[in-house]
Amino acid sequence: MIAAEADAHPSHRFTLSVLLIEDDASDAWLLQNTLKEIGSENYVVRCASNVESAITLLQDAKFGVALLDLSLPGISGVSALLHLQVAAPTLPIIILTSLDDEKTALSAVKRGAQDYLIKGQEDAYQIKRAMRYSIERKHFEESLIQRANYDMLTGLINRPFFENRLKLAMARSKRNGVLVGVLFLDLNGFKRINDSFGHETGDHLLKKVAARLASVFREYDTIARFGGDEFAILLEGISVAEDCAIAAQKIIDAFAMPIDLEERALIVNVSVGIAMALPKEYIVPSQLIKRADIAMYRAKENHGGSYCFYDASMQPPVKATA
Repeated sequence: MIAAEADAHPSHRFTLSVLLIEDDASDAWLLQNTLKEIGSENYVVRCASNVESAITLLQDAKFGVALLDLSLPGISGVSALLHLQVAAPTLPIIILTSLDDEKTALSAVKRGAQDYLIKGQEDAYQIKRAMRYSIERKHFEESLIQRANYDMLTGLINRPFFENRLKLAMARSKRNGVLVGVLFLDLNGFKRINDSFGHETGDHLLKKVAARLASVFREYDTIARFGGDEFAILLEGISVAEDCAIAAQKIIDAFAMPIDLEERALIVNVSVGIAMALPKEYIVPSQLIKRADIAMYRAKENHGGSYCFYDASMQPPVKATA
């Protein structure tokens, strides 16, 4: 979130917290005094002379924008930018550079900085414009990321993002010799609920389901909505298959309680399929998800409100070709 707000007094001056990373004290003083010339706005500036100090400040306070000098000692300009982006991924960053190093500044913008200013040529208006533009651009970039990677209804990640995380988890599994599990679930009778109460109620239910799943799992477990009433959970760092069974039973138990939907309460049980990737097994993420999906349908065939592990006997036979 951008750390900017209006003051409570009648003039409603705009307040913006600025992180200035500049090792030259005279340049830092000049920039701070230039900001004071913008009488309609109030800038609270905190200074750091190196990236390490800046990261420490970021841990203690929220900033609306950062001004980063590319000529810091002991670190290349682009490296300084990358360190700052890792520490504060949502922070808009404006590069400060000299006229003869504008090429590096442009390279930094290509790496994710929002704008750049040439030191000695900036005035109050240019700095104000750069900061406003950078904040708006960062908001826009974040909204694009949100739309590309997240389900707009539930706020959970979507299938492509889930597959990407699963790919990374499987790579870590091979290095560390631990198991990776995928739980695939859907709601039993969801179509009937949609048909009986309407799609608005169905959407409300899906939001409640997402919230209930989030309450069951740890923060570092990955929960995704694949579309419709299908959800998937990625479990990392598990040692035995029983860990997945315990997680699946937690889901089933969580949905034994009614879900309150304004004027009605619904009991919606779930069917859960489980598939696991062994460290030495070669399998791609989409295959593992498919296995969990197949196991989910087997659980649904058995009886509602149960889980089932995938095994090779569930795989449909390959048709011979002529």
